[in-house]
Amino acid sequence: DLIAGDFVKEQPFTIQQTARSRASYKSRDVLLIGSDFGAQTMTQAGFPRTIREWVRGTDIQDAPVVFEGEPSDISVASYIDDERVRGGGIYEVRARILTN
Repeated sequence: DLIAGDFVKEQPFTIQQTARSRASYKSRDVLLIGSDFGAQTMTQAGFPRTIREWVRGTDIQDAPVVFEGEPSDISVASYIDDERVRGGGIYEVRARILTN
């Protein structure tokens, strides 16, 4: 809570699994998150492959996928770059191609 300068105590965002997770606030009550949500949600490198939009107070498994990379990507991530200027979220794909 930016106004109170404290963590939100009612319905906090909490993930139970240990995973290479990445998260970014879209708003006070919406989190963009990449984590291990089961089959096909991680890249071959073991990083998040999908980004979900998780609304406070809902089950993380019910959060809709808003971006999806390829299994061969290194990872995907998301962040907000001032919606008033840019028009919304930015989704980043990190890919690497190795050749001989």
